[in-house]
Amino acid sequence: MYAVREGYIGSSKVSVLRDTGCTTVVARRKFVDPSKFTGANKRCVLLDGTVRDVPVAVIAVDTPFYQGEVEALVMESPLYDLILGNINGVREPQDPDPNWNPPQFESSGKDSGSVSGAVETRAQKQKREKPLKPLRTAKSEELDISREELIQAQKDEPSFAKLYDIAKTGNVKMTRGGNEVRFTIVNNVLFRKFKSAKSRGDKEFRQVVMPKRFRNKVLSVGHEAPLSGHLGVKKTYDRITSNFYWPGIQSDVKMFCVSCDICQRTVSKGRISKVPLGRMPLIDTPFHRVAIDLVGPLAPVSDRGNRYVLTLVDYATRFPEAVALPSIETACSRSSTRDIY
Repeated sequence: MYAVREGYIGSSKVSVLRDTGCTTVVARRKFVDPSKFTGANKRCVLLDGTVRDVPVAVIAVDTPFYQGEVEALVMESPLYDLILGNINGVREPQDPDPNWNPPQFESSGKDSGSVSGAVETRAQKQKREKPLKPLRTAKSEELDISREELIQAQKDEPSFAKLYDIAKTGNVKMTRGGNEVRFTIVNNVLFRKFKSAKSRGDKEFRQVVMPKRFRNKVLSVGHEAPLSGHLGVKKTYDRITSNFYWPGIQSDVKMFCVSCDICQRTVSKGRISKVPLGRMPLIDTPFHRVAIDLVGPLAPVSDRGNRYVLTLVDYATRFPEAVALPSIETACSRSSTRDIY
């Protein structure tokens, strides 16, 4: 049986394990005063069966299971700070001292929380009284559009004439995907009502039909605003179309996202895959395949004005050739290569 409580080694608060499977006392080294070591070692058997020689110290313990001085084996990292085994006078795990109280130690004053003679310098006072700087956020467009401006812009949009006619008739259009689309006018504002076949229930989106002069503002708020987070094309499209619509909105959203300067600077472009290794044919005929390279320009220039070196290595025999060249023009390199052969 075992029990875990709090206790003390000297004036240090420790975790105490009362273990009936142990026949001695074990203490953690950092809680044992060096002057308490006896200079002797004792051999002990650990739980895993290993045998160790450990130093012995006489320590004062104060726990719910035992109070007084006791001879203990000192280890660097036991399971608990103090392990009490079956020694004389120790209480059972299920029977700790009910009247035990933590000992009271006199404070030396070194760790006192009071600060004497504390002063506040002028620099500290200025720093305390200085107002906090406002949080810097990215600038973004705002949909500062009045109702009258929106109504007038919708009426002035030539491409909306057909949409107004559809709204007056109240016709409902079914798309290829089974979506239900219709246009309506509410308080002189043109709306598009959209019901997706994939949505659960009868959820219907009411979208404001935006004229051209306000579309860039909507795109900026839907993609570049601090709460928009520069999302991808699909998420930006879903975010904008939950409240707005105009003909060709999908292509406009895609173009706006892929041309966003911040996205192009920060979004990773993916990794460039490595070229797979291939098999090179075995060359057994001299000068059937050669490796040619140009080295230079070299300094200083030779007495004959040569600044480059044409190198040629045969794959079969590893035979090297090197020719000095004054230039790397095609005619000069071709002539030198012909001379080698």
